[in-house]
Amino acid sequence: MHIAFYGQIADIAGHSRHFDVPETVSNLQDLLDCLGRCDAVLAEALGRPGIFLAIDDVIVGPDADLRGARQVVIGSVISGG
Repeated sequence: MHIAFYGQIADIAGHSRHFDVPETVSNLQDLLDCLGRCDAVLAEALGRPGIFLAIDDVIVGPDADLRGARQVVIGSVISGG
């Protein structure tokens, strides 16, 4: 499964904007745990409000099943002021 980042979260991910994670990752919590082992700053940022998740170009909720996904995009929404 390929993980990509979009928006402000991509800036936080920096040079590690693309991750490949094991196919055993089945939900968002598994994914966050996996990414957190790679990058603690990124893991903290993923816990903030305004993060969205898309599986194969479809935006899904945080309880989505990631099994079988080809690509997961994690993005951040810029809030208006």
